[in-house]
Amino acid sequence: MTYLIERSDFYLRRRMLGAGLLAGLGPVSAQGLLGSAVTSIVSTGAPGSGMDYVARRLAEQFTSRLGGNFPVESMQAAGGAVAASTVLSRPAGSSLLVAHSGLFCTLPLLSAERLAFNPAEDLMPIGIPVGSPVFVITGKTSGIADMAQLRQWRGRPLAYAASLVGASGHIGGQVFLDALRIEPVPVFYSMNRQALLDVSEARVPLGVFGWPAFSGLVDAGRVSVLCVLSEHRAPFAPQVATAKELGIDVNVEGWVGLFSRKGTPESVLQAYALAMNEFLSGPSLAQFLSVGGFSKLDIRRPEAPAFIKRDIDRYAEIIRRYHIGKG
Repeated sequence: MTYLIERSDFYLRRRMLGAGLLAGLGPVSAQGLLGSAVTSIVSTGAPGSGMDYVARRLAEQFTSRLGGNFPVESMQAAGGAVAASTVLSRPAGSSLLVAHSGLFCTLPLLSAERLAFNPAEDLMPIGIPVGSPVFVITGKTSGIADMAQLRQWRGRPLAYAASLVGASGHIGGQVFLDALRIEPVPVFYSMNRQALLDVSEARVPLGVFGWPAFSGLVDAGRVSVLCVLSEHRAPFAPQVATAKELGIDVNVEGWVGLFSRKGTPESVLQAYALAMNEFLSGPSLAQFLSVGGFSKLDIRRPEAPAFIKRDIDRYAEIIRRYHIGKG
C-alpha cells in the first residue's frame, strides 16, 4: 500500500492538518483519502500539447506529494467534450480533468450537437493555475510586416488561421480584426502543423496561436509576431507588445484548469488544490510557464466558480455581438 503521509514531508502534513484535511483520520493512504491508489488525469489536449504538458507536470507533482499513480490520458476530440464525458462517466474522484476555457465558455454555445452535460455544473474546479495567451503572427512574405501595414486592410476581408471553432485563437482573431475594422475570415485547421505552414508561406496572411506552436518559426525567421492579445505582456515573450499597447482594445486569453466530477469529497479536492498550489509557488514554475507558453493565473478553488462564471458571460456576449456561429 502507498501511504500518503509517508510519501509527503512534515511540512505538507502540518498544512493539511491545519486545513482540516487529515484531522481525526489517523494514518491516511492515497487509496483511503483519494478513493483510489490510481487516479487518472484526463487531458482535453493532444499528446505534446500545452494541456498535456500541464497534466503531466501535475501528475508528477501529485505523485511526489500525495503518493499513488496518476497516469495521463489525452483525449482531444470534440473540443474537450469526449474527455469531460469520460471523467463524468467514472466514479467521483477516480479521474481528474485538465481542461481549457473553451470547454466551459464557448463549446456549450457553439457545438453543433447539444452537450449531454453542463460543464459549469457537473465539473468542480480544483483550481485554474495558468492562462494561455494567444499571439497574432504573420509570414515574412505576407506583405504585413507591422501593424501599420495591417491597418491598410481596413474595410476589406482578411483570412486568419485558427485551430478550432470557439478556441481562443478563433475568438481572439475575430475581436482583434473587427477592432481594426477589418472583416475577419477565419480558416480552421484540425492540425496546427498545417496551419502554421500555410501562415509561414503566406498562403494565409495571419494566424492566432499560442507561443509553443510557432516559436520555432520565429527563431527560424519564418514568421513575425505582431502582438499578444492578453491584457499583459507574456512573461516568456516580454518583447511582444499587447494589442492594447498598440491602441487596440482587445483582451482575449484562454486558461487551463483542473477539475473533478461533481460529488468528489471536499477533502479530496482540497488535497489536490494544496499540492497544486505548492507547485505554483515552487522554484520550477518559471521554466514551466516558459516551456508551456503560459502566464500564471493561480485562481484558487474558492474563487474559481465566480471566475468561470464571469468568463462564460463575457464570451457569450462576444459570440452574440460578433454573430459567431456553430461549427
